[in-house]
Amino acid sequence: MNWEAIGAIGEIIGAAAVVATLLYLVKQIRQNTDNTKAFGLQTWQSDSSAHWLTTASNRELGRDGAAMQYDSRNLSDDSWIAVGCWLLNNFRQYQTTFLLHERGVVDDDLFTVEMRMAARNLQIPGIRQWWDAGGRNQMSPRFTEALEAFDPGKGANWAWTKETGFVSTDEIESLTLDSRPAAAK
Repeated sequence: MNWEAIGAIGEIIGAAAVVATLLYLVKQIRQNTDNTKAFGLQTWQSDSSAHWLTTASNRELGRDGAAMQYDSRNLSDDSWIAVGCWLLNNFRQYQTTFLLHERGVVDDDLFTVEMRMAARNLQIPGIRQWWDAGGRNQMSPRFTEALEAFDPGKGANWAWTKETGFVSTDEIESLTLDSRPAAAK
């Protein structure tokens, strides 16, 4: 065997090593991307859970939130800031879902559920008052445009009244003012 043949074999082995290295790097990049997406979704879930657990564990915030659903004037001088901040946090969570969906972290199903909830929330009079008064200006223009164009459909949210228990907001919207919860009158 001559030196030229040995050199050619070496080049072939070197080229194969480069291809193997590139394939390994592609695999590692994909794995890293999957891990990053999983971490992003886990962080989203933790933030979402913390938000809703705060609401569930704070009866005063819950009462104030229920009172303002029909008209934000039902809030008191010492509750409007807490409810406004809660709404801001809530809609920022929806916006985060929107942004993570754009980046491929949140799948279409979760995106649709969250956008439907956000759009249905905008149909609640007290929340709409907050949104129109400046809540929308705290969000990105892309999210605001997408949310306001989103068709929420029916049955996306739920509520509770003493008379009916848990009901779809589609049902509670049909209730008369006299049958709404006392906090909302």
